[in-house]
Amino acid sequence: GRPEIFSKLTNTKYSQNYKNYLKLAKKYKLPFRLIKFQAMNFTKGKKNSAKIRLKLIDCKTVKEIEEVYNNL
Repeated sequence: GRPEIFSKLTNTKYSQNYKNYLKLAKKYKLPFRLIKFQAMNFTKGKKNSAKIRLKLIDCKTVKEIEEVYNNL
């Protein structure tokens, strides 16, 4: 749930974001439930994260999740 933790341990820069994750998830055809779960994990520490997660809960497709992230 927090892949950036390894960059802190190794003192390197971490630049993963949800859009990069989504591109890989589509490439490897991950199931929707996993994509949605990770979308919620990527909101941790962001401003208004609780509101964003409430919007994500209602999403039924990857396209809807993308729309939520595009409107941040």
